[in-house]
Amino acid sequence: MPQPTDVVLRPPTDEDGDLLFALAADLSTWEERRAEAPAPLSRAAFEARRRRGESEPTAGEARFIVDAGGAAVGTVTLFGSDPLARHAEVGVARLREHAWVRGAYEDVVLMGLLRDEWAPTGDR
Repeated sequence: MPQPTDVVLRPPTDEDGDLLFALAADLSTWEERRAEAPAPLSRAAFEARRRRGESEPTAGEARFIVDAGGAAVGTVTLFGSDPLARHAEVGVARLREHAWVRGAYEDVVLMGLLRDEWAPTGDR
């Protein structure tokens, strides 16, 4: 029987550069992540975009690295945060035929978590 893998969200570090570049440059998933037409992404262009994002962060957004079993496997971004309401979005919704991907419409799935569903490690 497979053992459950711990999944942890953590802040990005300089060591995550290779993973972040691989995700950003993956042309096979480009249309699922960006509105523009797919195009090759050089490491230099990626690093310039990354530095710009670090120096001019988007208000209300926080990006995390997803670690599974001790290995970085992806990213997640919180957006639309409201400090007064103590609320941010990761979202759960199924938008039917919302994205045009590789010549056909596909559904987009957004997922979310309510405060009462969240318990830090060790509290359950």
